[in-house]
Parts: sequence; C-alpha cells; structure tokens
Amino acid sequence: MNNEAYRDVIKLGRPHALSGMIKALPLFSTTDEISKLKVIFIGEGASPLPYFVESIQVEGDQLLIKLEDIDSKESAALLNGKMARIKEDELDLYFYDEDEAWNDFIGYEAFDKALGKLGVIIEMTEMPAHWQAEIDMGEKTLLVPMHEDLIEKIQKRKKQITFLLPPGFIDIFAS
Repeated sequence: MNNEAYRDVIKLGRPHALSGMIKALPLFSTTDEISKLKVIFIGEGASPLPYFVESIQVEGDQLLIKLEDIDSKESAALLNGKMARIKEDELDLYFYDEDEAWNDFIGYEAFDKALGKLGVIIEMTEMPAHWQAEIDMGEKTLLVPMHEDLIEKIQKRKKQITFLLPPGFIDIFAS
C-alpha cells in the first residue's frame, strides 16, 4: 500500500507540435525551479503512474512539457485533460499559491543584485496594485514593491529574495 500524498499541480492540455510536447496549465504559480522537476504522476487514486520529465519550458502563464516515452502527437493527445500530480512534500519546491505566499516572505533575507545584502523582510503589506515588502536595514527601513520587474530571484530553501533595484531607489524609499 502506498502512503505517499499527492497534489494536483498541472492540468495537461493539447499536444504541441509533433514531437509529443504537451501544453499545460499550472494550478499554482511556478518557482524558478520548475524546469528541474524530474517526475510527475498521472492517474487517480493512491497509486498514480510516474512519468519522467525530459523538459519543462515556461511560456508566459503556460508550460510546455516533454515526457519520456511520449514521442508523438497521438500519444500526447491521450493525456489531454488529465491532471498531473507531484508528491505533497515537494510542492513548495516548484509551486506557490499567490494568495498564501506573500506573508511567507517575512523573515527572508533581502538582497540587491548590485549592492548585496539589504536586510530582513519584517512585514508584507497589501497595496492596491501590488504587495510591498518592508525591509529592516538596521538603522533604516526600506519599502520595496513586490513587482516582477524588481525581483531577480526567489530562493525558498535559503529563504532569500534578490531584487533588481534601480540606482538611487534606497536613497528615495528608505526611512
């Protein structure tokens, strides 16, 4: 009997091209680690079948997935509409739920790509157009919009976030 817990994370769609690539829609926002996903599980019940991932490409809000042994448009079409799952304990490596994720950044170390360590995120505030991180820099506090143009990368395991702040940003927005 299999005691693994699985979570639906990707809805598989139509084939893409003739090589067996599959268009897919993630059910959660993906992390930068999504391209490193090695196996997905497809099937109902407690024992879904493993499918080994050859590649995953992020195309806007969709994914293009190539699975081992799925080498034709016809074999890819058999998976259309199915849900792909991963083990529950691997969920936060590849996906996050935007509605729950923002407050998870509290306690993360904040870095700027050019300046290095800024400090620690001590507060997350929802603004009308975006979320905002409050970073304790020791003697000052910095407010940074959590906008995709300002975020270089997020490393969940290290609890670090690296920003791409424009020159002079800290001088203007630190108090």
